[in-house]
Amino acid sequence: MLACALVGRRADDVERALVETALETQVARVVAETGVRGRVQTALLDPAVFEALCGTARGGTLVVVQENRRTVLRPAPPRASVRPITWHG
Repeated sequence: MLACALVGRRADDVERALVETALETQVARVVAETGVRGRVQTALLDPAVFEALCGTARGGTLVVVQENRRTVLRPAPPRASVRPITWHG
C-alpha cells in the first residue's frame, strides 16, 4: 500500500515533518481499524506530481523525462473478463 500526502514545494522541513507524522498516524489508525496488514510506504508529493499521476489514471499520458531517456506511461487497456476454471470431477 502506498499512502501519500500533498506538500507544496515551498514547505519547510518543519511543515514536511508535521505532514509526514500526520500521514503515518493516519496509516497506523487505518491498519488498526481494518486489520489490514502488509507493506506500507508513505510519500510526500508535490501537488503537481499528484495531479499528473491522477491524470494518467483518468486516461492521460505521462512522459517521464530523464537525462538520457524518456519513459511514456499510459493507462493499461481494460482486460477482457476471464471466466473461472471449473472442475468437473
